[in-house]
Parts: sequence; C-alpha cells; structure tokens
Amino acid sequence: RMLEKKGIRVAEDTRDADHDEGGEQASARILADLDQPGERVCVARGGPGGRGNPSFSSKADRAPKRAETGRLGDKFRIELELKVVADIGLIGFPNAGKSSLLACVSRGTPKIA
Repeated sequence: RMLEKKGIRVAEDTRDADHDEGGEQASARILADLDQPGERVCVARGGPGGRGNPSFSSKADRAPKRAETGRLGDKFRIELELKVVADIGLIGFPNAGKSSLLACVSRGTPKIA
C-alpha cells in the first residue's frame, strides 16, 4: 500500500542546503534551487513502514493485537534560504503615506502613527 507523500510548501526562489554533522554552513552544499513556480524536489525519503495487524491474521486469530514498527527514514539538517526578500520597494518623502498605502494594499501591519 502506498502512503501519500508529505511535503513542505516553500516560496519561490528558495534554495535548500545540506549541512555536515557539526552544522557548519561553510561545508554546506546546495541540494536544490527552487526558482520556478510549482517546482518540486525530494531531499529526504521516509523509511519503509512495518507490517500491520492484517498481515498477522490467520484462521485461528482473526484480529491479532500485534504489529511491526517501520524503519527510520533519512535524517539530517537542512537549511532553507529565501533568496529574494521583496519584489518592490517604496521610496518617498517622510509623511507621504507609504505605510498607509502598504497597509491598504497588503496584509502588512506597519506602525502608523
């Protein structure tokens, strides 16, 4: 039986890096660079699952109370890095209404005096 694949949604222009055992970024290697919308990559695989109750059933024991645990999957540290912080910037004079405009057109919550 195939289980559904689990994933983590990340923003466009995100890259992930694998770190060594000590977690030093100097020795990190880039695993994937997600620069296209909808792009997917598998960086870690889960372990195979164990056998459940139905595999132990027999004519004498129709509902067994035992199961086997599965094996562990890949385990390592990954750092996700967003390459682009903003697509646009607002530049203007003081008291020109930049924060008010930002609050109206987005979900941003700037401090407005």
